[in-house]
Amino acid sequence: MTSTFRSRRQRSSRRHPNVRQIGASLLASAGLAGIVVGFAARPVVGNLIAGLQIALTQLIRIDDVLIVENEWGRVEEITETYVIVRIWDDRRLIVPLEYFIQNPFQNWTRAKSETRGAVVRTESITP
Repeated sequence: MTSTFRSRRQRSSRRHPNVRQIGASLLASAGLAGIVVGFAARPVVGNLIAGLQIALTQLIRIDDVLIVENEWGRVEEITETYVIVRIWDDRRLIVPLEYFIQNPFQNWTRAKSETRGAVVRTESITP
């Protein structure tokens, strides 16, 4: 029986001598494709994780007053991947959620949606 098994194996390997090479190349290309997909999915996964962190810790909420990228504005909308901040001159700043995890920002209304105070400068002109 062993001789019959060997002869079948030898005949098979004679017919398909490159089967191992093809298998090795398929395995290597699958590994390379996995690495490429991992690098491509990194921003998406990063934003999802940042969204979970922001949702659990409540770093920002709707109507909070923030200073982001030296711009003062209120949080208008929070989505799964980005935050829309309405800036003082009615422009909209769209910021990815990952930004709030990786960069410092100021939240002036952490406890309430009211601003803490405003400084008004008045000058009086004496005659």
